[in-house]
Amino acid sequence: MSPASSGHRIMRLVTTVILLLLPTLAASAAKGPAGRKIVVQDMLERKVSVPANPQRIIALAGALRMVVYLNAFDRVVGVEGIEKETPAPSGRPYGMAISQKAAALPDVGEGGLKPVNIEKIITLRPDVIFAAGFDRFQADDMTRKTGVPVVALSYGGTGILSDDRALRSLTLLGRVLGEEKRARDITTYITGIRADLSRRTRGIATGSPKVYAGCIAYKGIHGITSTDADFFPLDVLGASNVAKDLRKGGHLFIDREQILVWDPDVILIDVAGMALLRNDYAAHPFFFRKLKAVREGRVFQVMPYNNYYTNIETALADAYAAGVYLYPQRFTGIDPDRKAAEIIRFFTGVAAFDSMKREFGGFRRLEFSGRGICVR
Repeated sequence: MSPASSGHRIMRLVTTVILLLLPTLAASAAKGPAGRKIVVQDMLERKVSVPANPQRIIALAGALRMVVYLNAFDRVVGVEGIEKETPAPSGRPYGMAISQKAAALPDVGEGGLKPVNIEKIITLRPDVIFAAGFDRFQADDMTRKTGVPVVALSYGGTGILSDDRALRSLTLLGRVLGEEKRARDITTYITGIRADLSRRTRGIATGSPKVYAGCIAYKGIHGITSTDADFFPLDVLGASNVAKDLRKGGHLFIDREQILVWDPDVILIDVAGMALLRNDYAAHPFFFRKLKAVREGRVFQVMPYNNYYTNIETALADAYAAGVYLYPQRFTGIDPDRKAAEIIRFFTGVAAFDSMKREFGGFRRLEFSGRGICVR
């Protein structure tokens, strides 16, 4: 028998053994740590039985961010490849808090829309799996294949932040992980920000400037025609988002002519799409010069809060910046960069905004001139 044939036979034997062992490994993974179990209702309204205070966890489809918020990353036994980028993208502050540790963990799949490595998850023996981007079928199917309970979390939807659903998810996660105090601290912090923003903007809806949010990131970066009818920083301020005129919720791609029709007083630019905006301005300068916001110098950049689901802390920081841009008299004493640094550190435990500011330039006004777009 040739060495090559012998090698093929050994590989086939190893594969057969692994396949035979998978059900046993799955059953073992399902048992989790010794002790009591609790039953929770997840964000898909499924009743899920999970070990109390699990010590071995995996977080998929955007759920790792919430685990980091709760200071529970030390329990993670495997991560998606997208979470192992080094250095971590500035648009994902939580990633900067865990980049070195995450890079050393086993890979359980690429992340995003790519398939999960079921066999690897089974061998890592997690007590529970958390997932923010799963539907009911995906969650049930993951449990069926791995034997591990799956708890679904939610930010509100792809590219859409619902702080109510986010707060409920953090409370749920805190209960499962036994991190109720940290979860309460975060929900109290978010509630306090909401109350402060509401107080500052009370009674100014009438006559509020018309605002367009452009270059909104959604499953990637986009140019000026990418917008969001439910743009959180504007919604939380009660500001006038012209995209709501279309009576369609969520992310939208629109015709540039519609922007001319609206002719907004203020334009907010998701800085993730800045390169595309610069190219668009170079190719179509007359389009931009027709816009009142461009002519009057009322175009401002905000930080990207959609980056592998939603960075809650960045969205809150953007809300304060938008308040300063739109209602400066109501937001006296607020420096958007300092406020962002404070909020992001509270959520992640690290000075992640420093990196964001170096890459994106912080919260600034954009000036459109014959030389291009300048950050002021």
